[in-house]
Amino acid sequence: MNNKILQVSLLSILAVSFLMFGTVRADEPSSAAKAKWNALSPEQKESLRERYKKWKKLDPEKKSKVKERFEHFKALPANEQINVRRNWHRFKQLTPEEREALKQKFNRWQNLSKEEKQSIKEKKRHLKESSPEQKKKIMERQKKWQNLPEERKQQLRQKFKEHK
Repeated sequence: MNNKILQVSLLSILAVSFLMFGTVRADEPSSAAKAKWNALSPEQKESLRERYKKWKKLDPEKKSKVKERFEHFKALPANEQINVRRNWHRFKQLTPEEREALKQKFNRWQNLSKEEKQSIKEKKRHLKESSPEQKKKIMERQKKWQNLPEERKQQLRQKFKEHK
């Protein structure tokens, strides 16, 4: 299982544990926690057990990272938490190929410099402010660019640098 998916799964375990039991780990579950556990379907209980087993197998460094992300999640405003959950559910609906493409896109984004990210954000802002006709033109150009062979893209980049 991919690390990111595993981390998000574990984050969801922690979130469910926190929301249901008030703590990530309780030696003596409260009666409310027991009632919530008993209200779960057998499938939900099994899913939590499986996730817990995966959690137990993680090394301390990864556990620490997941806990840190969970704390970050808890600190988000309610509307952002809703967006995170909504995006997670949308991610789970993707095909394995779409998930992989999205992960690659995310990794490429993470590897961009601050300046490159800023440039992309500026272009996105410009697109958002464009008229529908301008948006259409921009999107058509983008689609053409995406369909170009990599060799041709490199040639055009070089030509652009020379004219700068």
